[in-house]
Parts: sequence; C-alpha cells; structure tokens
Amino acid sequence: MNLESQLDDLLDRWESARESGDTLSAEELCAGTPELLPQLRERIAVLVKMDRRLRDHHSTELHPSSQKTIKPLQDREHIPNERASVQTDFGGLKFHAQGGLGLVFSGTDLRLHRQVALKFMHQHLAQNSYARERFLLEAEITGRLDHPGIVPVHGVGLSEGGRPFYAMRFIRGETLDAAILRFHNLQRPGEKSRHTGLEFRSLLGRFISICNTLAYAHNCGIVHRDIKPENILLGKYAETLVVDWGLAMSVDRDETARQSGEQTLLPSSGSQLGASSGGPAGTPAYMAPEQARDCDHVDRRADIYSLGVLLYKMLCGKVPFTGANAIAVLEKVQRGDYPPARSVAADVPPGLEAICHKAMSFDPAARYETALQMAEDLEHWLADEPVSVYREAWSVRVMRWLRKHRFAAITLGAALAGLAILASVSAISLGTLAQSESELRAKADTARRAGLKTSALLAAETVGREIDRRWELLEREASKPKIIELLRKKPNPNQPADKETVAELQGWLRSLASEFTDKQLKFETLFLVSATGTQLARQPLGNGKTIGKNFEHRDYFHGKGRDFAEMRASTAALRPIETPHHSAAYLGSDGKLKIALSVPVWSDNPGTPDRQVLAVLGVSLELNEFGGLLASKLPGQSVVLADMRYDYLDGAPRRGLVLDHSAGDKPDRQPGDLPRLAADMIGQLLRAGSAKVWQEQQKARGAEIPNDTGGSATTSPGKGPQTVNQLFENYRDPIFDTRAGQRLAAFSEVLISGRGQDAEEQNKGALDTGWIVIVQEQAAGENANEEK
Repeated sequence: MNLESQLDDLLDRWESARESGDTLSAEELCAGTPELLPQLRERIAVLVKMDRRLRDHHSTELHPSSQKTIKPLQDREHIPNERASVQTDFGGLKFHAQGGLGLVFSGTDLRLHRQVALKFMHQHLAQNSYARERFLLEAEITGRLDHPGIVPVHGVGLSEGGRPFYAMRFIRGETLDAAILRFHNLQRPGEKSRHTGLEFRSLLGRFISICNTLAYAHNCGIVHRDIKPENILLGKYAETLVVDWGLAMSVDRDETARQSGEQTLLPSSGSQLGASSGGPAGTPAYMAPEQARDCDHVDRRADIYSLGVLLYKMLCGKVPFTGANAIAVLEKVQRGDYPPARSVAADVPPGLEAICHKAMSFDPAARYETALQMAEDLEHWLADEPVSVYREAWSVRVMRWLRKHRFAAITLGAALAGLAILASVSAISLGTLAQSESELRAKADTARRAGLKTSALLAAETVGREIDRRWELLEREASKPKIIELLRKKPNPNQPADKETVAELQGWLRSLASEFTDKQLKFETLFLVSATGTQLARQPLGNGKTIGKNFEHRDYFHGKGRDFAEMRASTAALRPIETPHHSAAYLGSDGKLKIALSVPVWSDNPGTPDRQVLAVLGVSLELNEFGGLLASKLPGQSVVLADMRYDYLDGAPRRGLVLDHSAGDKPDRQPGDLPRLAADMIGQLLRAGSAKVWQEQQKARGAEIPNDTGGSATTSPGKGPQTVNQLFENYRDPIFDTRAGQRLAAFSEVLISGRGQDAEEQNKGALDTGWIVIVQEQAAGENANEEK
C-alpha cells in the first residue's frame, strides 16, 4: 500500500471513531507506522479546523430584516446532551433457522406491533469471549452495511438470561438452496435445456443481485467469507439478501474500491477483526483455495471464487467439490480438482460455464477483478450478447445476428431458398442426375456471395455496437447530478478559485476511464469541455497543457461535420452539440489520426424551461480501434471500415477515408498518405444509398456540406435509413490493390438501432453513422498482418 493510501485509511479510522463518539489520537493510529505521524497530525488539524468553521457558521445566523445576530440554537431551544435509548419487548418467538453462531426466531415487536427476526447467540457459546466478539461483530457489520441486499438491523440487546441477540427485519421466503433444489427436481418433458426457461433466468437474476451486494461490501472493505446458497434469502417480492456475516472480515481497500466512493467500514466490535480461531473458516465446498490454506489473508477474490461455486451449483445441481468428510473436500479445493460444469450437465450453456470457471480460477489474479464484472458478463448472457470470457464460434454469432434481425434473416433465407428452388428446377429441366462443373461453380459462387453479405452485416453491427456502448456510458455519466452541480458553477481551469472544482471533475474522469477499461472499451483519451469550448478535464492528463485551452473549433464540440481553424472558431461563437455525435476524423495533438464520440451534458431534464448545455463529454479513439471486425468475417475474407462523410484532412473536402483494415497496413505506404476508396467506388456507394440520410441530417442541423459530385440521391421524406447491403463485382482494395477487377466484395452501412435522427426520436428507427463496412475476398499473401 502506498503512502497516500495508508494516510487515507488512517484518516478514515479517525473520522469513524469520532462519529461514533470515541477519540483516537494520531499517536495511537500511527503506533505501527510512526513515520506517518507528522502528516497525519497535519491532516487531522485541517479537518478539525474545517469542522469548527462549519459549526460556527450554522450556530450563528443573520436575520434578513434587522441584520442582528440571532442566538445560537442551543440558547433558543434546549437540546439534551445525554445519550438517548429505545426500549421495546419481543414476544411470540418461534424457531425459524439456525446458523453457526446462533439461532434465528421469528417474533413480534410488542411496542411497534411488527414481525421481526431475532438472532440469539447459542447458549453453549454465550460465555466464549471469541464467539461473543464475533457475534457482536456480525450484528455491527450487518447493521452498518446499508444496501437493499443486506437485512436491516433494528437493534442489539441481551436476553433476560444474558444471551446477546439482535433484531432485524423478518424476510418471508426461502433460501437459494431450496430454490436450486426445486429447479433441478422440476420435471420438464420435451425440454432440451433447463437453462433456457423463465425459472433459470429468474434464478440468474437473483444471482446478479448477490454479485451487486457483495461488490458494495467489498468496496466498503468487507469480505463475507461464507457465501453459499443457505446464506442467501429469497423474499416473496423479489428481495435477494445476503445473510450470516458472522465470518466477515475487514480488508485493505485497493484503488478500485476507493474509486467507488464508498467509505471504509471499520467495525469497533472486536480487537482481532477478521482473525480466525484456528483452521479454515467457512464452508469447505465453497472455499477458495487460499481461504482453505490461510483464511486470515484473503481479499474480495475469495468471495468471487465462492460466487463461482454457487453458480456451478445453480448450473449443475451439485457442488464441484465432494468428499467423505470436510478434510477430503478441503484437499480437493486446495488442488483445484473438480470436473468442468458441462461434463456434469451437458446442457449447461458454454458462455455460463466460461463465466463460472473464470470466477473459480485457481490463481486469484486470474479471476474477475470485481463482483460487478462478473455480474456484467451474466447480464450480457441474459441479453443474448457475447460475454467477455468466452470466444463464440462463428456459427453462434451468426445465429445471434439472425435472432436479432429476423426480418433481414427471413429475407436472406427466402432469397437463398429461392435460389435453391431455382437450382433444383434447372437441374430437373436439364434432365441430368450428375451436376456439371459449371453448376458446381455456380452453387459455390452463390454461397460465396451470401457469405460476403452476411459477414458485412455482422461486421457493420459490430462497429455500431462498439459506438453505441461508448455513447451509452458517456450519456449515463453526463446525467449524474453531482457532475451537473459542479458544471453549473461554470468552473474555469485558468482561475485559481476554481481549482478545487476542476480537480473534482478530473477525479471523476479518472474513475470513468477505469470503468471504460473494466468494460473492455478501448479509448485514447476522455475529455470534458465547457459550453464555451474550454477543456476542463482530460484522462490521461498527460502534461496537462491542454487543460484551459479552447477546443470549440473541433467537430466533436459543435457537430458541424468538420474541424475549423481556431481563429474562425473564436469569432463564430460555435454552439455545443445537443445530441450524441461522432466526429469526422481529425489530427490529434500527438500527431495521430483519431475520431471522437461525444455527448452533451444538460443542466436539466428534457422539457425543463431554460434548459441548456453545460459541457460536452467525449472519448477519442485511434482509427484502428475497431479490432472486433476480425471476429465478423469468414476465413479468406478481409474487412475495411470507411467513412463516407466529408473530411478536410487533405485540405479540400474528400470522402471515402479508410478508418480501419483487418489485414493491417501496407508495409511500404508512406506516412501521411491517407488511404481512401477509389473515386468510382465512392460514386457507386453513393448511388446505392450510403451516407445519404446522414447528409440530409447534417444539413438540417446546419453543418457545412460541400456540393456533392458523387451522384448521391435524395431520400424520401419521413423515412429512416434502410440497411444497404450490396455486392461489388470489380472491387479494388484501397491499400493493397493497384488495379481494379481483382475481387468480389459486399458492403453494409453502419446503423445504430434505437437511435432516431434527432433528440425527439431517440427511440425510433436507426441512426445512420455515415460509415460503411466492406467485406472482401482476401488476396494471396495479404494475411501477413492479419492478427494486428
């Protein structure tokens, strides 16, 4: 742990103790690290001074009419300074369940007349100091973890016989263990897989809630250490609660946990927080290997391993580790000796098996970094999206595409069926049983063309999804109230008085960068510019020279379809974008070609009077960041991503810039020699319909569009963009080919579903990006740079 992290933890402990009425001196806190004492004293002094100022400010007020000092609140209304306590009685106790440290009863609060759950410590453990300490620790941790997935604790007390107990909300329902058993015992005649029905999807939704609850606890510095289905309660109204925190322990928070914004939870109960009484602590079948060896030195990844075991049982109906006794089970756990899920239950979906095995990796570093990452992969599986830990076969990706694009699939299927019928009729009419060489070539050519078209559609969908995922994340962050409140202050990085606000915005952008990385979304930089174009924050910060500089001339700020000269921008008073925008290609300050995706940050919700754009939030990418294209093609194909919009990189407006090529770059191509589609190819694409809708949209929003000489046609009023997917008979690759007529290729426009052409139609039609994907037959020797 670095110096700053140590100081932050010590300061958290000091504040927690102060809030609970205790006092911890800097000397006590630094008993083990005396070198930190001077700095800790200084930080405590600053906090005390700030607290005193706030207290003085609230204790004295000025009357608006008389301007006379009003007496402090204590002089006007008596506030008791003694401690207050609440007393109640419980009755009608009935046994409900049993845990490692105590018994749970249902009962009635006789004062408030509500049903509660009471957990009493086992009678035989009541005099055991360690067990008593752990019981009180469990009550405190459960009470202080404030999350919908953790049972609220109403209070702690002693029975008449001196047994500790605590009262909590009573949950009507069952354990996850009972739900799993019922699911696997349910008869499903004629069903191919148990894992496609509503029952399993409901169970998986519950599991995602467990992941989110544990992610919250981990961010607070608490590890459960006993995750198992018996410790998960399922309420009648979709409640999913993690219970029995008797083995929970506090751990050092890493940078990921710190960036979550949660405070470190340091329970006051127990001097040996988290220490075991000797031997492994937990349930053997669900323990992580490192927990089975040394349960006092684990972190959140031990809980993630237990989540993997829990998912394994949901999938297979049994735990991965079994044995004649606990010792035999622990030996298997420590060896990582368990059968793969699909060898136990053949109908387990491969994606879920991959998620399960990732969480159960023997090496903690190979597991999911956080429970949220595991939850995200499960959500992707439920949404029929690819998961990060499993590379699907090409046929699976095609089937997913067909499910999501049924109309296109039906059309393509009908066309192929028509071709098949036509081929059959032709064969019958010829009256021959043997297929000639020409017929075989014709069928192969039909399959080849269909494969190119399908690959182009899949590749275009891949690019559109990559754009939309980044937009969605940016839009979510742009709507956060805290960020909007900071931007309402109209901070200026060049003003010392705004230094603190700008620092907060930079910290927020740093956290957003971590989320981009966690979601495996590639990016070059994240940036935030004010409504006047001044850069407020950037991640990575680099040398910081761009902070405070004006970028209103950039297309990602004003959305006019091109970058302007800085002098012109300063006189034209360009306005910020009002809808999500993806910029034309531009030359970054580092000399690299990039594009940017940006969204507006609004001051209020839609429909609010005087609503205005406060800032523009964006992410930049290098032009080769769409490597997902490689996953959308068949062997022997290569993929080109091109921009049919105008750019000014060569001075005069030109179209057809090649943004990415799956076969890499030509080794002998000179720097600055921008690859573009051939002029005749651009004309053919425009006549086919590519980028026409985008051009009309840009004209409507005031963008500068040069006179079109490419032969584009106009679109019908009121019609959204239609997917264009056609073949080129004489295609020339823009990088590798020197003459035409060498290849067959198919192209498809990059459309983003669910986004209309303006802010009023966000949930209608599809957005035409002005980009196209071309899938071409690969020439001999071209695949030298295939895996770039």
